[in-house]
Amino acid sequence: MVLLAGAKRVTRCGEAQTGRGEDERLKAKDRGNRPGRHRKEGKRIYVIFVYDVHVDRVARVLKTARRYLTWVQNSVLEGELTAAQFERLQDELKKIIDPEEDALLFYVLRSAGDVRRRKLGREKAETAFFL
Repeated sequence: MVLLAGAKRVTRCGEAQTGRGEDERLKAKDRGNRPGRHRKEGKRIYVIFVYDVHVDRVARVLKTARRYLTWVQNSVLEGELTAAQFERLQDELKKIIDPEEDALLFYVLRSAGDVRRRKLGREKAETAFFL
């Protein structure tokens, strides 16, 4: 690519281009503003969800959590979520559980790479992400 006076560029084919177009798209891509990605979604977080709920609510809690996360083993799910998805998951689970009887734990990490996972024994389920 050859730069000309007046901020024009000449492509390999010899066509003159002015200003912003491609440069602005590349800069936006470098900032993470990719087409089709909503800014509201923001960064993704990695969530490990552990629950201990009454037997009457186990199936509903698991079904709800599996819409967002990957089942790892009994009462444990994990996966990447946006902050909005994480809030929705918590709101849905609050409607199911009895806070006097049930316990839900969320371990929130910046990314899947922040933790190392060590497994002893057999794997209960294949996971999409390995810690």
